[in-house]
Amino acid sequence: MGVMEYQAKLEALGDEALVAECQRAYAHWRDLQARRGPDRDMAYQDYGQVWSTLKKRGLTWTPEESIMTKKQAMAEAIIAAVPDDKIVRLHSEARTIQEGLRALFPEESISWKPQAVSGNRAMAVAYIDARDVQQRLDDVVGVMGWSDTYIVRDSGAVICRLSLRIEGEWVAKEDVGSLSDQPDAGDQLKAAFSDALKRAAVKFGIGRYLYSLPKQWVDFDPQKKRFVREPSLPAWAIPQAPANPETPDDLAAWKNWLALSPDLDAFNEMLDRDYQECEAEQKKRVWPLISEYARKRGWKRNDDLKKFI
Repeated sequence: MGVMEYQAKLEALGDEALVAECQRAYAHWRDLQARRGPDRDMAYQDYGQVWSTLKKRGLTWTPEESIMTKKQAMAEAIIAAVPDDKIVRLHSEARTIQEGLRALFPEESISWKPQAVSGNRAMAVAYIDARDVQQRLDDVVGVMGWSDTYIVRDSGAVICRLSLRIEGEWVAKEDVGSLSDQPDAGDQLKAAFSDALKRAAVKFGIGRYLYSLPKQWVDFDPQKKRFVREPSLPAWAIPQAPANPETPDDLAAWKNWLALSPDLDAFNEMLDRDYQECEAEQKKRVWPLISEYARKRGWKRNDDLKKFI
């Protein structure tokens, strides 16, 4: 398994499974320590790769013990004083936010740019727009649950400080964006702001999986500066679309469908078709999901047209 494939596997693991993989990689490396050669070097590389992935998630592990979060020691000291229902709620809130931020983006939200060009071939790099990041933040923590501030350096580089409210506390991460190679100075600076926001968001897990995509060399037109053939995502990087809810009273099915961020046309089409087939009681259960989704996107119901606009 190559480095990129192994990294993709690691990114897909849950926290506990990732710690277990670290234990396995460490044990394998220790077994080969007395030897010299590529097997030992590869085992050490795997161990280092797992360790690096743990660190990015804020997890730590030592051969003597595994610690599932940096706050665990503190949490254990006060756990007895916190009601069980509140502990479950807070854990669920943090887990929900983490999963929401790390979620895959729809395939149509992914753009591609050439990172390196060789003749009529180019290495394609996937990226998302800053507006996609902003929408993800709105959807997961709400418009009042995040804030961003910026500092422009003399070099033109921009530092973004992105703060999210998680479990009642503000958590901040920073990163730097670079000027683009556009001819207009204003466009260069705007690109640096967007780049800084996206890089800071990656530290919260937004779009981080894009860094684990395998390298792709595809046909490229150096004159028009565009790809002749659109690069493609591997199957694991494409959200699996659930079947259209045939039983509208199944809230989970509707939640999964709305998580795919349908546009206004698809949203109205689903309401005209599936929602109208619901029984009265089913509509009462489904409508709060529908109205909240529309509210977040600024859509309003037009009763005359019988659709959202």
